[in-house]
Amino acid sequence: MQAGHAAIQFQHEHPELAKLWYTQSNYLAFLSVDDEEQLEKLIRKAKAKGITHSIFREPDLGNQITAVTFEASDDARRLTSSCPKMGKELIN
Repeated sequence: MQAGHAAIQFQHEHPELAKLWYTQSNYLAFLSVDDEEQLEKLIRKAKAKGITHSIFREPDLGNQITAVTFEASDDARRLTSSCPKMGKELIN
C-alpha cells in the first residue's frame, strides 16, 4: 500500500509531529481519491492552510504522486472530510 510509504516518509520528515501523533492518538484513517490530479488539489489546499504533509512519489510510475500523509489536526480532518474512506474508517 502506497500509504505506508507516505507514513514512513512523514515520520522521517516531521519526527516531532509523528511522535506527538504516536503518543496522543495513534489513529489512522485511509482515504482515497480518483487520481493524481485530486491528490495534487488536496496538497495545494493543505499548503494554503499551512497543514504539514508528506508526499510520496512512486519511482516505478514515473515519480507519480501516489499517496500523501497529513498531520493529525482538525484542519486536516476538514480538508479530507469529503474523501471516501477505504475499508474501516479508523484503524488502531
